[in-house]
Amino acid sequence: MKICAVVVTYNRKDLLVECLEALRRQTGPLDAIYIIDNASTDGTPHLLMEGGYIDNPDGSVKNLPDHHGGSLKIVYVRLNENTGGAGGFYEGVKRAFHDGYDWIWLMDDDVEPEEYTLEKLLRASERIPEDISAVAPVRFFQGSLFNRETRPSTSEIP
Repeated sequence: MKICAVVVTYNRKDLLVECLEALRRQTGPLDAIYIIDNASTDGTPHLLMEGGYIDNPDGSVKNLPDHHGGSLKIVYVRLNENTGGAGGFYEGVKRAFHDGYDWIWLMDDDVEPEEYTLEKLLRASERIPEDISAVAPVRFFQGSLFNRETRPSTSEIP
């Protein structure tokens, strides 16, 4: 089973890096991350190059180690215009489907999944015989509801 994540970003480079690092820490079998850059103007591609995620600011494919000794394919796609979240997800899903992925995990750049999230999603999917999809628009942390405006940064989480 091939599994990838599609992350759509626009002008939130620091949040994107936190998201990418959280994906690299997944205990579940993540094979690739598709970064769909909606024509960011905040230096996103240059930060990704400095961080070693990509080799070319116009688009690249690179293999990086995950945090468990495996390899993770990073596909960076820079769009010529901001197509919005829906347009970015369309582009990412189209490419991932074309590349043969069985599971495509979608998220915005401000998502920071806990390291066991993919593993739990896959375990839950095994208990359901039908084809499924799931959406989680809000998140709880330590008993409190939070969103992008109220979520703690990685350094603030105990």
